[in-house]
Amino acid sequence: MNKNIHIALLSLIIITGCNQRQTNELTNQTETVNETPVALQETKIIDEIGKYSSRYNTNVVTKLYSEALDNNVELNELDSQMKAIRSMETDSLFAYEDYARINNQYWSAVDNLLRQMKDSVLHDATKELVDDLKSSYSQSVSDFEKQKNIIREKRISLNDQHLLMQLFVTVPMIENFRRNEKPSIKSLENVAKEYERLILESKQYTTINK
Repeated sequence: MNKNIHIALLSLIIITGCNQRQTNELTNQTETVNETPVALQETKIIDEIGKYSSRYNTNVVTKLYSEALDNNVELNELDSQMKAIRSMETDSLFAYEDYARINNQYWSAVDNLLRQMKDSVLHDATKELVDDLKSSYSQSVSDFEKQKNIIREKRISLNDQHLLMQLFVTVPMIENFRRNEKPSIKSLENVAKEYERLILESKQYTTINK
């Protein structure tokens, strides 16, 4: 009997402990989500002429996004892959681009030869042959050119997605800053009231008595 009670109590303690850990983790996650980004917590400093300056003059989106990358492994990995694919594209296209460059240089040199021919009949006959050869070459690389165009369109699309990622990832961060760091309006109201008081007091010296 006592053994069953001990087992029941132990189970209750374990369940309670797990629930407490989950609650603490959720609380910590919520606090982290709602915290002001570290990138925007830099303390303002007084420069040599006594004016307040700040380090916010760099690209804030870049700073926030960089912080998000540091804090999110999956986002960081995706961002790295999105950057790496440009090198992959360059490496993959290198062989074909070199192949196409040599072919284009050849046909450019052939066109120069044709321009030097004086016999119009021979020129026209040769040009017709050259045109057929050029057409055959163009058809042989049409699939490559099609893939190049697809890659170009995908590159543009992915670049837009990367820009959108920077926006949507950093919007919640700047919202946290807006909520957490919004200064009190009281000091501005006090300055406005002080201006009004000084204006009223100064009028006793600026009124012309008739």
